[in-house]
Amino acid sequence: RGRSFSQMASVLEDASDRRTYRNVEDEGFEPMSVSEVCTILSEIQDKLIKAGGTRDTMNSVFLKTLDYSVARQLFRTHESSVSARSYLTDKGLTKFEVAALMTLSPNSLDEALSLIPTLGEVDTERGERRVPDEVIDDIVFTLKTIRDSQ
Repeated sequence: RGRSFSQMASVLEDASDRRTYRNVEDEGFEPMSVSEVCTILSEIQDKLIKAGGTRDTMNSVFLKTLDYSVARQLFRTHESSVSARSYLTDKGLTKFEVAALMTLSPNSLDEALSLIPTLGEVDTERGERRVPDEVIDDIVFTLKTIRDSQ
């Protein structure tokens, strides 16, 4: 504990052993989706503009990050983002998996398992997959429904 994010970077950059999300959660970080990042950055931009700032006076990295998040957010309203997170929170997923599903919003069970391999992990105590196929199918369908209803 007490390490900065940059001190953790060498551990976090190699996700091949799937340590990344566990380490992030162990350190108290809250993984966010691109849509949630966009909401926060947009609110910051609004406050800066209300304080008399303009895009020309804002940090270029901030603006590039904001523009990237705007272009790639799948949940375009705050309400849809909150709805997606609330729905996923009750599915027995890790915080990292929730953020990944909200960011990637896979279109099928196979795509979800390919993009987020931890969804296919087996619970050694039960001898079953931690997240059953039916739950992933339901997640895929519900996220699509939320996206389509915006």
